[in-house]
Amino acid sequence: MTTETTSPTTTELDPELHHQIEEQTALVIQEAQAITIGSQEDYEGAGAFLTRHLKPALKKIEETWRPMQRAADANKKAILDQRREVETPLLEAEKITKKLMGDWTMEQRRIEAAEQRKAEAEARRIAEEEKLAAAAHLEDQGHQEAAVERLEAPTVPVMPAPVEKPKAKGTSARTVWKHRVIDEAKVARAFLTLDEKKISGVVRQMGPDAVALVGGIEVFEEPVISARAQ
Repeated sequence: MTTETTSPTTTELDPELHHQIEEQTALVIQEAQAITIGSQEDYEGAGAFLTRHLKPALKKIEETWRPMQRAADANKKAILDQRREVETPLLEAEKITKKLMGDWTMEQRRIEAAEQRKAEAEARRIAEEEKLAAAAHLEDQGHQEAAVERLEAPTVPVMPAPVEKPKAKGTSARTVWKHRVIDEAKVARAFLTLDEKKISGVVRQMGPDAVALVGGIEVFEEPVISARAQ
């Protein structure tokens, strides 16, 4: 009994075969550049060129490179699968850690903001009391006009220094603005994206009648020439 073994498909093309294909391609391109269509005979000749020369040349390229491409794709997939196997848990751990740090950062910002508001209110209270005391002192000294001016002057509290943000060596924290849609009907038209794929499907099925359904489009015909190798 003979056991048949299959060797893996190579991902490199034989240089001689590559050269042959390049020469054949150059001849087809040269023939294409000489095509002009001014009669039915010319039109039929162009069709014959597509089916007898250009399409077979493309088919040859497909048959030559497809096995190598599949082998390369398989190798790439295997490499990426191996990478993902060891990388995914780390990326997930990174995501979880950053989420925890982000949540803690936002909580600290909330606490700091509340403390800052409290400190600013206290600073304004102290400044107001100092202003009243200064005006009262001026009034006691007989400086009535100066006391009135002191009372009417704006209160300028001494604001506390902002609290230092939390830091971790080798990392940085910042905030970015994001959004979530809460009422799609109220989103401005400028921020809506046309579904070109869906529109194209409707146009292919309905033709000119698609204008009434979709609105804001023009439907037109465009020639599509199909050819197969012979």
